[in-house]
Amino acid sequence: MLDKATSLAKIGAWEIDLINQEIHWSSMTRQIHGISDETYNPNFEEAMAFYKEGAYRDAIIARVTMAVENGKNGTSNRRSLPVRTRLNGFGR
Repeated sequence: MLDKATSLAKIGAWEIDLINQEIHWSSMTRQIHGISDETYNPNFEEAMAFYKEGAYRDAIIARVTMAVENGKNGTSNRRSLPVRTRLNGFGR
C-alpha cells in the first residue's frame, strides 16, 4: 500500500530499523535517486549523502538523532527536504 501511494504521488519514503541498524527505502525513493537495484538499502551515511550538504542534511541528521536519543517517534517530523537525484546531478 505504501509503495502504491508513494508511486502515485511521486513521494519517497524511508524508515530506520534501530534494532537491526538498517534503513529501508521505498521503491519510489530508489527511483528518485536513480537506483535500479530493488534490494538496495543504504547505511545511514550513504542515505545522508543523498541530502544536500549543509542545513538540510544537518536538519535530518538532528531529527534522527533526537528520535534515537529521546525515543520520540519520527512521524511527527515529516517534512520535505531537497535531495540530490540522478536528475539534478547526483546518481550512481
